[in-house]
Amino acid sequence: MRGPVRLASVAGIVALAVAVSVIAVLAGRGGAGDSNVSGTLPSRSVVLIDPTRNEVSDSIALDASPSLLLGRGRDLWITNAADKILLRVDARTRKVVKTIGLGMTPQAVATTADAVWILGDGYPSAPLVRVTPATGDVAEIARPGCCDGAALLAGDEKRLWISANDSVTLQRFDTESGRLGPTICCDVGADALAVGGDALWAVERYDQQIVRLDPDTGAIQAKVPFGAPLPPGRNFLGTEVLSAAVASEAGAWIVDSVKGQVWQIDPVQDTVVRTISVGAGAKAIALGFGSVWVANPVTQTVLRIDPSSGRVIGRIKVAARLAGIATAGGAVWVAVR
Repeated sequence: MRGPVRLASVAGIVALAVAVSVIAVLAGRGGAGDSNVSGTLPSRSVVLIDPTRNEVSDSIALDASPSLLLGRGRDLWITNAADKILLRVDARTRKVVKTIGLGMTPQAVATTADAVWILGDGYPSAPLVRVTPATGDVAEIARPGCCDGAALLAGDEKRLWISANDSVTLQRFDTESGRLGPTICCDVGADALAVGGDALWAVERYDQQIVRLDPDTGAIQAKVPFGAPLPPGRNFLGTEVLSAAVASEAGAWIVDSVKGQVWQIDPVQDTVVRTISVGAGAKAIALGFGSVWVANPVTQTVLRIDPSSGRVIGRIKVAARLAGIATAGGAVWVAVR
């Protein structure tokens, strides 16, 4: 039986009382496409990477360790699991504009045009909460019945998909009608979920395959192996062994922290296009500015990958304790715990 794997999906950061100080961090070039930080970045912060220069340019100091990080437009959303809050940061002005109490521990986060969706903790079912960005109002919308302690959440403008780590069931939530769909037993023990290119992708970490599902029905459309299944003895690796995934019309990308690789999946042929080495310990991935971005706390770097060639075109030295990564407000943001 496979051990549970915690998704940091998408990925994250926050603070309870937030002392915001914008710190200019100059970066010096260390070779083609590389940069090294000349100053010391604070722990418990979010770091801004300028994608036009592949350099760390600023950071926002926080008062507590972050948990989840998600960007949309000019908004950067940061959660703090310990203090059960959500922060809204204006990524252009680099200021915290709203602190929202959730009353529960956030496990996963997703956004639509007019809402931020939080999956909280709770047994036997976890609450799905809607946060209104303009007002900060928090409302419990549903209690998904698909899985105990649900922790995986992914979706687009029309629907969200919910699952628990390693669960073989999924449940759809319609964001327009506010209704939960039926629980689907799809025989996919998901460790990460991603939606993009009109497809729902579920990563099975220990089986080393990514499964393409119909985003409306949850029906399996294809199974794409991306490596040999891990032997049962590897189950001891625990929750810090992560699979994370992102997807768009151009395909899906999976990062594996143990093997230190990113697999790129062709959404038309449903095959592995290429395998990209990113170093053991890589644990968070994002799309933006025509690139794939991968954060690796072991090497203390963020790697920028050209999706058309698979070539690493930037290695940005940041700091240890890297966690989530997201794009917002014309920049790449990285969580530093």
